[in-house]
Amino acid sequence: MVVTLDPSSKPGDELAVARERLERSDLALRTVLDALPDAALLHRDGVVVHANPACLSLLAAGSAAAVVGQPLTRFVQTEPPVATEARLTSLDGAALRVAVSSVPLAFQGMPAVMLVLRDRTVPQHVDARLVLTDRMASMGLLAAGLAHEANNPLGYALANLDFALEELAAMEAELTSSSGDDEARTLGRLARGRAKVRSVVDSLREARHGADRVRHLIRDLKTFSRHDDERKGPVDVRRILDSAINMAHNELRTRAHLVKDYGPTPTVLANEARLGQVFLNLIVNAAQAIPEGDSERQRVRVSTATDERGRCVVEVSDTGQGIAPSDLLRIFDPFYTTKAGTGTGLGLAICQSIVTSKGGELTVKSEVGKGSTFRVTLPSTEEAVPDTPGPSSRTSLLAGRARVLVVDDEPMMARAVQRLLGGEHDIIATTDPKVAVDLVRSGKRFDAVLCDLMMPVMSGMDVYEAIARIDAAQARRFIFMTGGTFTERAEQFLERVGNPRLDKPLDRSALRAAVRSMS
Repeated sequence: MVVTLDPSSKPGDELAVARERLERSDLALRTVLDALPDAALLHRDGVVVHANPACLSLLAAGSAAAVVGQPLTRFVQTEPPVATEARLTSLDGAALRVAVSSVPLAFQGMPAVMLVLRDRTVPQHVDARLVLTDRMASMGLLAAGLAHEANNPLGYALANLDFALEELAAMEAELTSSSGDDEARTLGRLARGRAKVRSVVDSLREARHGADRVRHLIRDLKTFSRHDDERKGPVDVRRILDSAINMAHNELRTRAHLVKDYGPTPTVLANEARLGQVFLNLIVNAAQAIPEGDSERQRVRVSTATDERGRCVVEVSDTGQGIAPSDLLRIFDPFYTTKAGTGTGLGLAICQSIVTSKGGELTVKSEVGKGSTFRVTLPSTEEAVPDTPGPSSRTSLLAGRARVLVVDDEPMMARAVQRLLGGEHDIIATTDPKVAVDLVRSGKRFDAVLCDLMMPVMSGMDVYEAIARIDAAQARRFIFMTGGTFTERAEQFLERVGNPRLDKPLDRSALRAAVRSMS
């Protein structure tokens, strides 16, 4: 600052005037900063020297004294360059995402840096609705592909079942008309019968394979459609990634070859549906960054690893068109999209909101014409991933044949379970829940009770409560079967009672293990 004074003035007067002008300059700067609607913070050598009211509000600070004198890194984790983003931690522990502009200036007669902070965090009361909107948009986008993925295995499963039924009917008719045949004709008929049996067995195996593919698709759909968005637990990200890849398969297959590079990772504390939404968005975006028609040459790579701090790292890379630098600055903004006419602009904003809410980071590197890499970093949890709640975690096994009660309002399901278990155990199956209660009331006891959770007249929960009043030990033998549709009451009930659960479509091995493991 250059100060021009009267030549007759004394040195002390010059110093006083300079000090006064400096104070006026600082006062003018403070006045301007305090009037700004955006948060503004001044720091010198990494120490906060001033924060305007908007900044104090953003930092949840009751007064300037709580902020001034603190290291900048207490609030802003990394000092960014001009016009970029940073993570901000308020005094109440909230993690915020802010756009930052940095301007050098003079304050109190010495160099300082002003940071202007604009909050880009999705408001919590809006976040849940945006998450749901984005999830529904993703499901709509993938609907045709999911139908294709289901129709293929369903198509060959049905075709093989039709073939098996026709062959078995023909074999029955041939056996019926075979009375009176001589030995040679009988031997020929048996040879033809053996060949047909082999064909039928092969067709049934293929039908089983197709049904199993549909079952896994339904499992993945259930993972992404769960509404218990706040329920968290330790999860293996690789399993969730596999589900996301299965969901996005139709988007991937015409655009790129998928490369999976799974390294060891720690478990993370997360909600499966929300974390799955993040991975699904990133994988679909990677696929859509690549034009259709050259899938053999193009690549989408999904990798997992553990970083030097023990955190879980997931990267989704593509060999697509890349992101322009001007777009790279805004891709995490809500409603900003580069997909004219097709994108909602919510996907990446929601992804970042979900990841940061778990104490993680979502970053991107991109080069136009070469592709992009999105990196998700999540803190680990020391807890091991628990086994899916179910009887397989129990250690004592039933010896010999067990007495099993099957309760399901769908007759074909009840009969199917009876057929699967009938060779090993003594089965009573009923479609009437009241009959099940009456059987226990009459004195009958069962080693295992396989009960459908959601039934129209009397739910599995009601059956459990009724039997528990008769014999609490019998209620502990319940294994609930469910198609995955839960009411709030059902979720709370399953958590409260702690009985094992089998998801439909039932897996034969899991079903048999469930009965064997009841004690």
